[in-house]
This record gives sequence, structure tokens and C-alpha cells, in this order.
Amino acid sequence: MDKQKFLKELNKAASGLPKEEREELLQYYDEYLTSALLEGKSEEEIRQEIGSPTQIAGAFIEASSEEEIEKKAYKRVARIGWLKRTGISTWFAFLACLLFLFLFGGIASIVFLGIDVILFQQIHVFQIFMVLFSAGISYLAFLVLKILYKFYLTRKGRFS
Repeated sequence: MDKQKFLKELNKAASGLPKEEREELLQYYDEYLTSALLEGKSEEEIRQEIGSPTQIAGAFIEASSEEEIEKKAYKRVARIGWLKRTGISTWFAFLACLLFLFLFGGIASIVFLGIDVILFQQIHVFQIFMVLFSAGISYLAFLVLKILYKFYLTRKGRFS
């Protein structure tokens, strides 16, 4: 098989490749065949070395399809990672807002009970209970926010 016939068959067999890759493949084998013929190798020796045009094109098409599969898999993993990061951020933001409400609600109830005691100069057992309960809720909300923030930083790092 002569060089031109080989390149035509290779072009036909590699029709499944993108145009740029097919042209690079043809150019490479054109140069390879030229240099092998100049070295004094016979066409039969060259053909035994490199194989048939169908085998060569099949190998390149298979390699090209594996790259596409890898790219698709990477995109899918990246999309899942983005969804996880977004979900975690949203969930932590929601919990943080809820805990801030508890924290500021507890602080506000302590302040308002203090104002009530100062203005009316009387204190009831219920007011003492409410001050202690609000202080406890505020402190608990503060601790949970602190733990939640550390946990958020840890989880966020896994998907970035």
C-alpha cells in the first residue's frame, strides 16, 4: 500500500474524530511515513510497525472518547460539589439566623425586664425566672453559634 492510499484510508477511518484532531493525525503519519521511507524501510515493514489505518483510527477514536467521558465526569463531580457547598452554606445560614433570633431575643428580654424593674421598682419571682431563662437561652444560642461556625468552616473546606 502506498503512502497516499494509506493516508486516504486513515482519513476515512478517522472520520469520527474532530476535524483538528484528524488533521493532526494525518499530518503526523504523513511525516512518519516520509521519514520511514527516507530511512530505507519498505512499505510492508512500515505497515507491520504501525498497523492498518483502521486500527490506528480506532485507537485514536477510543482515546478521544475516554477524554470526553473524563471531562463529563469531572463536570458532574464539580456540579455536585457546587450543590453541596451551596446546600451547606444555605443550611448553616438558616441555622445561624435562627440562633441569632434566640440570642437577641434573650438579650432583649433581659434588657426589657431590667427596664421594668427600674421603672416600677418592684420585682416578682416570675421576673427573676424569666431573666435566668433568657440568660440561659442567650448563652446556649451563643455556644451553638460558636460550634456551628467551626463546623461550617470544616465542612466548607471539604467541597472547595
